[in-house]
Amino acid sequence: MIKKDNWAIFNPKNKQHKYILSLCIQKGWGVENDRYGEIADLDRLSNWLKSDKSPVRKPLKKMSSLEVSKIISALEIMNAKRHS
Repeated sequence: MIKKDNWAIFNPKNKQHKYILSLCIQKGWGVENDRYGEIADLDRLSNWLKSDKSPVRKPLKKMSSLEVSKIISALEIMNAKRHS
């Protein structure tokens, strides 16, 4: 049996993690949720974190603050390109 690891599991008390979720929604990586409205698509974020396109290839909860900053920078650049 293959265990599906979700690298996008986040700490809701971590402001950097919450900002990443916001950036995902801005990028169009959102899904509808009955309770909360539009939320970040964690499966899509997880797949991106595992890909060659991610500057840090490890689960979000295992990243240092500096590593999370690299993820934020990459998502901000991707969003800037999308909105230009």
